[in-house]
Amino acid sequence: MAAAGLDLLWDAAQAAYLAPPPAGSTGSSGSLLTRHTTSAPAPNVTPVEIDVAADFEDRLRRSIDSGGILVLVSRQRVLERCADELARLPITIVDLDEWLVAELRRLTDAGRPSWDLVVEVDAAGPASARWRNLTSVVDRALDSLTASLAATPGTVLLTRCGLLAHYKRLDMVARWRDVVHDRSTALDALWLLVAAPGTTDVPILDGEAVPVITRNEWARIPDDWLRNSHRAVKG
Repeated sequence: MAAAGLDLLWDAAQAAYLAPPPAGSTGSSGSLLTRHTTSAPAPNVTPVEIDVAADFEDRLRRSIDSGGILVLVSRQRVLERCADELARLPITIVDLDEWLVAELRRLTDAGRPSWDLVVEVDAAGPASARWRNLTSVVDRALDSLTASLAATPGTVLLTRCGLLAHYKRLDMVARWRDVVHDRSTALDALWLLVAAPGTTDVPILDGEAVPVITRNEWARIPDDWLRNSHRAVKG
């Protein structure tokens, strides 16, 4: 990102581009090729908790083996911890918001449009007369990101996906589904990690429904799995 000259980052909570946090901040939930330290197995767990966690672990590994789209849902306050635990698996982690902003910055390097104009129109919102022009640039950036995803081997986990909802581009999930099912590409499986309340019947990202086809394309991350109950050491 430094090489791209990026001096603003997308903040989903404030729905705005902000200056990056100081060094040492843990505000980001993931980045390219990130690997994180995971929690120790939970002590004193019940057989039911172990089974719930083990079943979810099996589902994740089946997804890696068989491919496809999988939207993983959890509470906002544990989302970063979920990314840390998922990093145990043989996957590539991509911070989508960071990646998209970097690509937008690259597209504006020539000054048409300028980065300052992108930020200005974004701040004005969809009511701006130039919003359509901005979303056209966003679509070009997403085309580039889609090509990069298609060239990434194995399973990719997308974290921090708020810009997809912000720019009303959740339909990209359907496009990425086609990429995953196209066996001529390197990408086998694509996971998206999103925060949503526990009462929803479909995965929700910043108030927008994520377009999954069946219940098999999304799952709520069990607390038992997050506590590593399936890896508990029996005394």
